[in-house]
Amino acid sequence: MAGRQFTKAEAVKGGQNSHGGGRPPDYVRALAAEHTEIAIQTLRAVLRGKNPAVAKVKAAEALLNRAYGQPKQSMEISTPAENERVRALEAALAGEPGLVRAEVQE
Repeated sequence: MAGRQFTKAEAVKGGQNSHGGGRPPDYVRALAAEHTEIAIQTLRAVLRGKNPAVAKVKAAEALLNRAYGQPKQSMEISTPAENERVRALEAALAGEPGLVRAEVQE
């Protein structure tokens, strides 16, 4: 069965969703919060039950994230100028002083 073709006027634009206004996030959070206890009990049952290791790991991750939050992720960002400085420093450590002077000059 082929999907319905939409006109440009009907297409979803950036910053919008395809469900119109949708439900407010606070409403959805409140609805989910009502099921927190049973969700945690379910995760506990999966973790302790005779389930595949993958299911147990997912349950353990979900419980730990719930208790302690998700682990922080680090990100390294560098600019071309920083890359040149790193190369110059590496050259200095490798004992190529001529190369270092040429690259460090600004």
